[in-house]
Amino acid sequence: MRRAAASTVSAATIHHGRTPWLSAGVRSRTEQILVVSLLAIMAAVCLQVVRNESVTFDERAHIPAGLSYLQQRDGRLNIEHPPLIKMLAALPLAFDGVRLPYDESSWEAHQDFDFGDASIRSWGDGAAGNILLARIPMILLTAALAVQVFFMARRLGGRAGGFLSLLVFITAPFFLAYGPLVLTDIGVAFFALQTVWTFASLWQSPTPARSALLALSLAGALLSKYSSGLIIPICIGLALFYWKRSPGSAHTRRAALLSLGALVSAAVIVYAVCAIAYWNTDTVSLLHFKYAKRPINAVRIAADVLGGHPWLERLSFPPILYFLGVGATLRGMSRATYLLGKIYDGGTWTYFPALFGFKMTPGFLCLVILLLAVMVWNVAITSAPTRRKTWGDSGQKPNHDAGYHAKALIALCVTFGVAAIASPLNIGIRHISIPIASLTILVGLVPAAIASLPHHRMRLALNGIAVAAVASCVWSSAVTYPHYLSYFNFLAGDRPKFEIAVDSNLDWGQTLIPLRNFMASHGVNDIFIDSSGSTPDVYVPGARAFNCERGVPDSAEWVAVGASRFFSEPDLSFDSAKPVGHCLDLFNHASWSEAGGALYIFHIPSKSSGADRLPPNRQARTDSVDVLSSGKVSR
Repeated sequence: MRRAAASTVSAATIHHGRTPWLSAGVRSRTEQILVVSLLAIMAAVCLQVVRNESVTFDERAHIPAGLSYLQQRDGRLNIEHPPLIKMLAALPLAFDGVRLPYDESSWEAHQDFDFGDASIRSWGDGAAGNILLARIPMILLTAALAVQVFFMARRLGGRAGGFLSLLVFITAPFFLAYGPLVLTDIGVAFFALQTVWTFASLWQSPTPARSALLALSLAGALLSKYSSGLIIPICIGLALFYWKRSPGSAHTRRAALLSLGALVSAAVIVYAVCAIAYWNTDTVSLLHFKYAKRPINAVRIAADVLGGHPWLERLSFPPILYFLGVGATLRGMSRATYLLGKIYDGGTWTYFPALFGFKMTPGFLCLVILLLAVMVWNVAITSAPTRRKTWGDSGQKPNHDAGYHAKALIALCVTFGVAAIASPLNIGIRHISIPIASLTILVGLVPAAIASLPHHRMRLALNGIAVAAVASCVWSSAVTYPHYLSYFNFLAGDRPKFEIAVDSNLDWGQTLIPLRNFMASHGVNDIFIDSSGSTPDVYVPGARAFNCERGVPDSAEWVAVGASRFFSEPDLSFDSAKPVGHCLDLFNHASWSEAGGALYIFHIPSKSSGADRLPPNRQARTDSVDVLSSGKVSR
């Protein structure tokens, strides 16, 4: 088989190092089989994981909303997120003939989660099957992102880099947890990466085909999550950078014109998709509903104008509803945040860096540190006069093509990372999916970066560290299975995970099937449950709700409490969260931890027994949660 040799070393990190073993030629059949096999394993793991997870908090709104867009062409539900990912998830349900209870009062009242709960309950015994069906497109989208990661990393770092990034991706608890769920975070990462990559390719070789692909990619990002608007200033900044390299040339002018055409085309696509999804929406009514509690004069005036000019409403409703969603997102950004035993009224800049350190695998963190260290070392020895000859021995020219793409990925990672840190919306590590996906590709540069080092022993040592890091990623995935959503690495120590972070990082309503399995294995027929974010009666028939803050009902022998309830109010309101002392008192009883620490089950002895029945060597955990019961709030 012929192999067309092509240098794959990024100009951002490697300038002249000779690395023939990294040459990216025609992909062999063995390589294709290996990639497909790894993807099949990841998909099988994702499928098995979500089969044992109940519907999560956001899915309760996303799945019915997406189905309502397809069936009713009405955008009244979940306008806070664009429609594309929700519609993709709902496609199998629409083809299967699944219906929603549009006669429910919550539909008329525009109540997203109430209608979602009513919809799931209306499916009866088929609820779990319908939710799994909606998750299938998300598994396929996650697999597509894995393919994207492999080919981008292979282009930058060669075959070794491609497989390194792919292995890191398919073993990452982050992607295995959030990828199969009906969320917007993985979808926007896919389209964002494709957008900046295609943009770099367009400026490298401007063609109409690449312009069309850029338009589709950007439209996909804008239709997946509103924060994707940050991609536009990223592309503008990259365009200015590329322009300076060859200002005024015909090549540069053509790239600029095709980029502008792609932006206009993307806007047209977004308009068309929103028009189709929201065709039957009563825009005026929706404007009044969304801002009834906190009126805005400009919105009221706009609603009055549209109400008096139906033709204007028909022409302008797609962008109005899109920007209505953007406004709703911005208005909901500031809310209470819990991190490491403290509660912050309006978020904290340490939230995402801390969660990145706790929720990423040690192997991935090691690879990121290794890449940064080798890059710094390369820069240092390249700038040293005594090393200048060493770097130029091979006479190999820098690979500027790979540099275009590497710089685009770095710009994407840094911009979205800084925006997340600056944002007060601190409710889950899933909101930095784009920086995490970008870093997963960039660590594919590690083998090439190591190969460029001049010292043989150093290369051997660092390659050994890289191999050990990848092995650690595989090990972390294996020992965590199947509770990836509640994964925390060894830095968490022995303390309960809810002392570090909660919400979608730990307990998000996914624990009801593990609870049902526990009840079956322990012969428990009756249980009280306090768990925010899901529909207990659908998964655990006969389960009775209670509020652990108000104490345990006298008739309760078994109770289950979601980990998030050990610090927050049950309504997940936008007000400051408050510690719940009575919930912590439950640890004086015998307890079991399920779903990787996302759910706790307690056995409450009858009052006539006169003593708690604690298992041998088991102590109450109240001492480990004193920081929560202290009630301190950081502002």
